[in-house]
Amino acid sequence: MFFEQPNLIFDIKGINMSNTPYFFLPVKKNVENRVQHEMEIEVNGSDISMLVDNIEESLSKFKLNKASYGYISLVSNSYNKTEGSFLGFNVFENEKMILDLDFSKLKCVDELENWFDCYHFTELNGKKARRVKISDFWSIEGGKLKCIKTEYGESDIFEFCLLTYTKRKFEDFKAVIRFEQCGYRYGLSFGCPIAQFPYY
Repeated sequence: MFFEQPNLIFDIKGINMSNTPYFFLPVKKNVENRVQHEMEIEVNGSDISMLVDNIEESLSKFKLNKASYGYISLVSNSYNKTEGSFLGFNVFENEKMILDLDFSKLKCVDELENWFDCYHFTELNGKKARRVKISDFWSIEGGKLKCIKTEYGESDIFEFCLLTYTKRKFEDFKAVIRFEQCGYRYGLSFGCPIAQFPYY
């Protein structure tokens, strides 16, 4: 059900991603479709831990190539009729809750403009993403946040959409995402300059 280290970290040095650390931290096809899950990520400098559904066997610990610092984004890379969704998102700093979002309480995706900007990568090639309108790439349906970008494919380096929490940068933090997963990604990016994509 879960990735085990060392398979958790993907080496993508063959891809031209200038000024971007060479790590992906994926939540891919490692959980069942259409089932609610909760993922907790703790970032302390270059030390990262990830826990899914409070299951001890899912705990993964690993090191980044440098201490994380930057912006946090919710990420997806395609719409598909069998897709998953985000259900909720929390961010903590020094044990204080900074952000508490339950998507079932939002009436319209435009409400996310209070916290987020939206960016789109056609390809992860080291260039900055272009800023786009949130409602062009995301929707809230039945209390679930879904990516509505036209389906492209499952390649790891194409067509990513970021919802970036632009209020502040983070160094050490804990994030909790509640989600339904499928073959297409619903994950978290962090340690990012605006419109870039270091860790996922």
